[in-house]
Amino acid sequence: MARLQPSAEPRRPLATQWRQMPLDARDWSVSGGLLGGWSPSRSSRSACHGGDPGSSPRSQVAVGLRSSSFAAAVLLLAVGARLPAEGSRRCRRAPVRTSCRGWTPTRVYGGPKSQGNSTDPWTDGLRGETAPSSLKKWWLGELDCRLVQVIRVIEKTRRPSPPFWHRAWIVGGAVRDILSGVYPADVDIATTMTPAQLMEVFPESIGTGEKYGVITVRFKGAMAECAILRKAHTAGSDGTRVAEVIPASSLLEDLSARDFTINAMAMDVTRSLLYDPFGGQRDIKDGILRAVADPAVLVLRADGLRCLRAYRFFAMGVSRQLPLSLHENLVAALKKAAPLLQGISPERIAKELKQILRHPHAPAAVTQMAEDSILAEVLKIPQPPSTGCRQLRALGALWLVPEVSARIEAQGKQPNLNGLDPLQRPARPVQKQPFDYLAVVDWEATCHEGTDVPSGFKQEVIEMPIVLLDASSGALVDEFHTFVKPVMFPKLSPYCKKLTGIKQATVDAAPVFRKAAEQMVEWLKAKTPGAKVAWIADGDWDLQEMLPAQWQLTFRESLPKEFQAVIDVRHIYLEVFPNKLGSGPGKIAKMCEFLNITAVGPVHSGLADARNIARIVLELLRHGAVFAPGVRSGSRHFSLPDKRLPDKRFQTLKKKRTAPGLSRTDERLRKKRAAADQAAWRQRDPLTSPAAASSQNRTALEEPQKFEEFQTNLEEQEAEEEEEEEEEEEEEPQKSEEIQSDLEESQKSAEIHTDLEALVLLLAGASPEDVASATQWLRLSKKEQKFISEHTVCLGIVPDGDSPGEVRRYLSSGGQEWAQNQFRLERVWAEAIAEPEERLAAISRLDKAEAAAAALRLGSAAPRPLADGNWVVEQTGISGPRVRRIKEWLYYLQVDSDLQSLDQLKAIIAEESNWEERNCDELPVVTWPPARPMLHPGASTPGWRG
Repeated sequence: MARLQPSAEPRRPLATQWRQMPLDARDWSVSGGLLGGWSPSRSSRSACHGGDPGSSPRSQVAVGLRSSSFAAAVLLLAVGARLPAEGSRRCRRAPVRTSCRGWTPTRVYGGPKSQGNSTDPWTDGLRGETAPSSLKKWWLGELDCRLVQVIRVIEKTRRPSPPFWHRAWIVGGAVRDILSGVYPADVDIATTMTPAQLMEVFPESIGTGEKYGVITVRFKGAMAECAILRKAHTAGSDGTRVAEVIPASSLLEDLSARDFTINAMAMDVTRSLLYDPFGGQRDIKDGILRAVADPAVLVLRADGLRCLRAYRFFAMGVSRQLPLSLHENLVAALKKAAPLLQGISPERIAKELKQILRHPHAPAAVTQMAEDSILAEVLKIPQPPSTGCRQLRALGALWLVPEVSARIEAQGKQPNLNGLDPLQRPARPVQKQPFDYLAVVDWEATCHEGTDVPSGFKQEVIEMPIVLLDASSGALVDEFHTFVKPVMFPKLSPYCKKLTGIKQATVDAAPVFRKAAEQMVEWLKAKTPGAKVAWIADGDWDLQEMLPAQWQLTFRESLPKEFQAVIDVRHIYLEVFPNKLGSGPGKIAKMCEFLNITAVGPVHSGLADARNIARIVLELLRHGAVFAPGVRSGSRHFSLPDKRLPDKRFQTLKKKRTAPGLSRTDERLRKKRAAADQAAWRQRDPLTSPAAASSQNRTALEEPQKFEEFQTNLEEQEAEEEEEEEEEEEEEPQKSEEIQSDLEESQKSAEIHTDLEALVLLLAGASPEDVASATQWLRLSKKEQKFISEHTVCLGIVPDGDSPGEVRRYLSSGGQEWAQNQFRLERVWAEAIAEPEERLAAISRLDKAEAAAAALRLGSAAPRPLADGNWVVEQTGISGPRVRRIKEWLYYLQVDSDLQSLDQLKAIIAEESNWEERNCDELPVVTWPPARPMLHPGASTPGWRG
């Protein structure tokens, strides 16, 4: 068959002009068969270009067209119709270049000018899909704009060779976390730029890992880790990480070099495209951890630490309720991966191990590590924990302790990405709160639109909702709700009825504010007898403006101090999530949207808004916020358990200085008076105060009257108000000190080190020398080594609850905080005993010891010794090293017998006549366990050392 050949003329202009001519004006000269070659006649080509055809077009068609080649003509017309017309939109989007051999499209890759369906060589072999709604709505919409600017700056940087524009994608854990319903802690960026190029574009960057192609970009205060696209290494079969970086030529090569499918995803922020070549979304949905390569051992050999990363993801799980299972190929590879850890630095191993021990499914992950012989390689002790041993059973019991479970759940601040209602799923707050209850309110008041306000108008409360929350358990206690009848202007404006949805008949049938306030106080007394209550609202209008004005109008006195512990939820929100609340109205809706809380009910409905604020409060409590009054945003008044936050974000309440002109003694007396006044205010009923009692017989406020009739005796009330303001100023330092002490106590009680306590249980039963060797090999800090050694050596030795002296020595040996942690470890260690009778006996002994320790209440620190070295020398007449031993023995007697004065110690010293011949090494000292030998010179052990 003859081939179809184009003429020597440029094809595209010819085809375009040929298609635009009428059918009867086209000349054909066909040779060959049905699909033979074709070539327009010279006359027709001249006509196409404006020349003289020389003859009738109709006659040329009759001569040149044969019936056997009619199908070829039809095919030619079809092909010409498919070509874009000159100057059309498609032609402008893909410009063409014409030459003597035809036309060739020219495209610009990447950069800000790439549009439409143009091919990007950086994403060759990848199919981008539209980003899921979870990425778009809950994360990309709230992504720090500075990080977006970093990506845009990179993509506007030109390359010297094609493709002419650099690219950048968000990769790794950030994409994985958001698809798993977890708010990402940090953002990693993969880019086509080298570290040197990034340092040139961003001069303030930090070269954190330049030899691995990674630097930390600093841009306008924001920091992001950027890495060049890297290929997988063929070397490093023994598990050691190769320091050489091989740049990848595409994003697919970079994703192929990663460890697991859930980490091999990339997000194109500027185009809202998600690249998932290995099915990471499917594995997240199915709860499977799968290696990128098959067999999985190839992935582990690239970096031996990846086997510990596999256990870390296994410990994390999809959620607290849904674990993450290991794929069968990965399970087989992990059983042979222990030798791969031999070339990994201890610092990297310790970091991964501690991260494993901070996640919800850590007991299951550690058990799997024991089965795969990985745990023995990590701890390096002669007898590591094995499957079914007491150490692993105790570790599982530790994760069921409520405070430990709450601590693990709060690891990392994570907004509620699952959309659950916090009011229906109470969760214990991470930090201890200064108040027992949190009363959430959102008042509604009379209002008018614009300037259409009657003369003498004052706003009055028309709806009083209260949502009462238990600050210790995070549960909803009860709700109080009533409408209020306005007195001064009883008729609601049309704007007010439209805005609040409250009908006129509803407020007409409601009680006035006096009766509503009485009902509120009675309800509050019944729900919170003798407890401390904090009042929370959105903004400062409800509790700092409207309520004091309404109270003054009704009761002719200032708002009682019981209602003055006011907290603005916006300030707490901005402390936990800085820069996540924009300007403009609708703050409740914005906070709910960021926290992924469904806002229920209409806007400006008092009860609905109060419930939504309560949902926000509960979610903030889950993130470690402390609700304390009188603290503005920016003062860092909360404590988060997230290790990524610097210390400055922990609680730092500013104490007020001593009042000018007062000595320290006068200041102490003033504080005592303020404390006494505060106690009196707490016992005082706000509705039976003298000013309120004198006005209870008056019924003037129960009838609609003019505002001028209520302006009596103002001069007398001004004097009373000035005295009350002076009392408030004196009381404020005392309140700040009380709040400060409560917060410090809550931080100490909430300081739970899940990773260190888990290591104590895993090393339990090992000799002190093996414990010291394991902690030193893992390169733990001195403080961490001290914590583990102190608790492991004391584990299983519980004081006798019937001996107060022994319990006091137990508490004094390490302090209250040490004893609190030790009691928790003793509890799970006792519950892990296999024999039922022995387990019940150990738990009973522990209960008795804890009850005796709680009754003693020694405080957070051990008592200070009464006698010092000089006193001992004066009383005994000896010198040298024996002075220290006698001093320690006297402290033992002080703690054991609860001695309170030096006279008691002096009487004991006098009973011994010859101290020169006394063997002081036999004297007991305060230490736990009793008479425990020193581990080694300078070892850190619980017990007082004078």
